[in-house]
Amino acid sequence: DTLYVQDWDNWSIVSIDLTTSPYVINAPWTDPVWSACDNCQSNRYDMGFHYARINGREALVGGRTTIIDATTGIKRVGGPNDNFFLEPDQTAVTPDGSLLFTARPSASPHAVWRYALTYSEIDDEFAITWTLNELKLGTNRGWSTDTHGDLVYRSCWYPTAEIEVYDGTDLSTLSTQSGDTYGTTIYGPDGLIYCVRYYSETRAPGAGDVWSLNPTTREVVKNFNVFGEIIEDLHVISGDGLRLITRSNQSQYLTFLTIP
Repeated sequence: DTLYVQDWDNWSIVSIDLTTSPYVINAPWTDPVWSACDNCQSNRYDMGFHYARINGREALVGGRTTIIDATTGIKRVGGPNDNFFLEPDQTAVTPDGSLLFTARPSASPHAVWRYALTYSEIDDEFAITWTLNELKLGTNRGWSTDTHGDLVYRSCWYPTAEIEVYDGTDLSTLSTQSGDTYGTTIYGPDGLIYCVRYYSETRAPGAGDVWSLNPTTREVVKNFNVFGEIIEDLHVISGDGLRLITRSNQSQYLTFLTIP
């Protein structure tokens, strides 16, 4: 029902009501800390942030330090100087809202962290608690987890259907792929992995921009195409699992694809 968008021009987060026609853009949520940076424009990051229900409470989780109330825009976790817009971590939140996995999109090797997310109804308090971290090879361009964080999916490759998978409990590597990490993964409510590629059409002519993959059999179920190339980490599957929403480098518009 609601799409949350990072607005770099105004240093804010915008929520858009998708249940209306035309869509209603709500007043932006801002914080003086987000724009209080002399060098920010030259060091812009597409920071990762996710909508989550933590113990049933709606929240936006970003980087490794920040939780924002998804209904009011008020920062609930994070220090007074934490800049939500300058946390370049690639993040993954489990669909059940219990765990947060983060990694810096840096050169190999890079650290991967696992955190527990909690919300206390009695105290009306959120918390992010570190549990463990590991070093991984390759460059992280975004990742996803299954419902409870038992498995973490980092990258995939077409047409060989190779996929990189971590054990979500101890971050050990269960399977790897050859070559570089050319595409990220989204775990869908249907149990399929949606592999998103960022590289040029010349690398794999005729291949889809997104393909759904059975994570057990590695069978490619369906291909999807969008206009242009999908910008890194600018894609999401709606909470009901019916829409794949992407942003490409060739258009100012979002693409809504139906998931059969």
